[in-house]
Amino acid sequence: MNDLEIKKARDLALVEATKFKSIVEAIGADTLEHMSRAAGDTQARLLESLNLKTTMITDGNNPINLFATANGLIANQ
Repeated sequence: MNDLEIKKARDLALVEATKFKSIVEAIGADTLEHMSRAAGDTQARLLESLNLKTTMITDGNNPINLFATANGLIANQ
C-alpha cells in the first residue's frame, strides 16, 4: 500500500509539474515579467487567473528566506 501511495504521489506531482511548465511556456517570459511588475491587486488577479495558489516571482539577485516565507504561507491557510 505504501508503494502505491508513493507512486500515486509521484504521478500526481509529475502531472502538476507538466501542467505548470505548459502554462509558463504558453504565457511566455515577457508576459510573466509584466505580471510580476503589475500593481498588487492587479497582480493578484492575474496570478489567480492562472489557478496558482502560491507564487513567488523574483529576479534571483536577492536571497530569500524560504523558512520565513513558508511559515507565512502555512499560517495564512
